[in-house]
Amino acid sequence: MTADLGILQMLPSIVGSGNAMELALTGRRFTGSEAKDLCLVSKVFTSKEALEEGVKVVADGKGVESFPGLFTICNNPEATVNES
Repeated sequence: MTADLGILQMLPSIVGSGNAMELALTGRRFTGSEAKDLCLVSKVFTSKEALEEGVKVVADGKGVESFPGLFTICNNPEATVNES
């Protein structure tokens, strides 16, 4: 994750202070599933075909109904990286 465009200011309110500090200081890579657990993404696709279908749904204007979390930030400051 690149610390750019104010992300370091917003990150603690999304993933919690401890997780934000770890991500910012270590620069470690994490999986899509972990990104979803941290509320950095709203959906993880299991295949390229599923991703393409998801993109089509959003492009067709059906995204809000199909992906209700798409425009919602998961605000869980108590979450930790170790929670699954």
